[in-house]
Amino acid sequence: MKKLLNFSHPLSAETLAQLRERLGEFEYQQVQCQFDLNARDTLRSQVENVIPEDVAPVDVVAIVPPSLSAAAFAVGQWATPDTPFVWMTRTNDLPPTFVLGGVE
Repeated sequence: MKKLLNFSHPLSAETLAQLRERLGEFEYQQVQCQFDLNARDTLRSQVENVIPEDVAPVDVVAIVPPSLSAAAFAVGQWATPDTPFVWMTRTNDLPPTFVLGGVE
């Protein structure tokens, strides 16, 4: 089964339901990662180290990229060209929550 890799904030049940309507069924995988960037190592290798070893780009239905834009770019380079990316928007609620912004 295809996977949705989430490198960002945990997704709500409502957001996951919206994504399943757009993308079909998938296995949801929250990737816990801490980006303590090492300026002496390449960003690409640091990003590749947090991607689960058992996941290949062809197994991914979509990716919710990390907030750090450079890390998001590196994840995009790892993915296949036709892998959709999910983007989230922040609400003005207190505390702020993240809702589905779109799938591209």
